[in-house]
Amino acid sequence: MTQSSSRPHSSVPDFNPLTQPSVSAGFGLPVIAEDELPQLMQRAFSPDYVWQQDELVARWNSQKSVIKSSFIEAGVLIPMISKDDETQIVLTKRSSKLRNHRGQICFPGGRFDASDSSLEDAALRETEEEIGVERSSISVFGEMPIFYTGTGFAMSAYLGWLSEVSRFVIDAREVEEVFLVPLSYLTDPNNYRLYTAERDGMAFNYYGVNWAHHFIWGATASILRNLYQRLQQAR
Repeated sequence: MTQSSSRPHSSVPDFNPLTQPSVSAGFGLPVIAEDELPQLMQRAFSPDYVWQQDELVARWNSQKSVIKSSFIEAGVLIPMISKDDETQIVLTKRSSKLRNHRGQICFPGGRFDASDSSLEDAALRETEEEIGVERSSISVFGEMPIFYTGTGFAMSAYLGWLSEVSRFVIDAREVEEVFLVPLSYLTDPNNYRLYTAERDGMAFNYYGVNWAHHFIWGATASILRNLYQRLQQAR
């Protein structure tokens, strides 16, 4: 399996990630239920915890290692909130008017700016700008490994608990929609599919997850799948 890292998927106008051939990505792996999540989350993000990344995610990253220096640093937040007696992940749909990644499902966040003190700071700043959640309402408790995207970003993802948010204030220039997905849905490996597509005569793969009328794929799906891997190994 290979994944190209030079040319962004979004540069191919007629590429539809949802309609490419796919297979179930359950791979016989265990489902993590909601009642297991609090204990596993605490264990998986303890300072001395050691784990192995999802094999495919690690492989896709390693294939891009020769050009890592050319990637743009970015920080994103994986916001978590307790709602309806469930742990839920906050995701955004990017504006269809943007030049890059338009209409795609993403974590709030963006590229590192000179005014940012760190990539975590960039993630918190962008989260406030994009969906109106102030950093004082966010408690960051963990970090995922850097993911190198097909569009040239080195993405550092931070996990943070949100205090109760009654509504999100969206910057319509960047974000079209904010929605929640139960973490337990994302810790069921059977909800992922592994897609195969071709570009410039080369095959590449990516994870995809359907939720309601949304299709989560690419970097966002890879990071979520890696989060599942981290949690299930904590068992």
